[in-house]
Amino acid sequence: MFYLGVVAALWVRVPQVLRANAWWLAALFALEGLRYALDFWKFGKGASYHSYLAKAWGLVLAVSIVSVLARGGPVGAITFAVAFGIVTNLEGLTMSLMLPNWQNDVKTLAAAWWLRHEMLARN
Repeated sequence: MFYLGVVAALWVRVPQVLRANAWWLAALFALEGLRYALDFWKFGKGASYHSYLAKAWGLVLAVSIVSVLARGGPVGAITFAVAFGIVTNLEGLTMSLMLPNWQNDVKTLAAAWWLRHEMLARN
């Protein structure tokens, strides 16, 4: 609901920002949907990696949205935030593909790699 509220606020205040980033947003939502579908198919529940990159994306997204709503632009702030989100979702997708079992709080791809080896060694 929060994200729908943000989109509604952006649409009312600066619809040109959403129009200019439509393809980026579609890619982000598609990738997010793919990641959740993979997680539920593979693990039976959503992944909750809480990676450093995801935390950074939250900050970038918040600063970008506040900046755009406060100043009425620039379009590039949202473009950067959405591109950062795509990279973050690619990291999560890679972790989900890499890990044989569900695991929460995996902070980096390197940590996922080592965790994978530990999980496979136990089996």
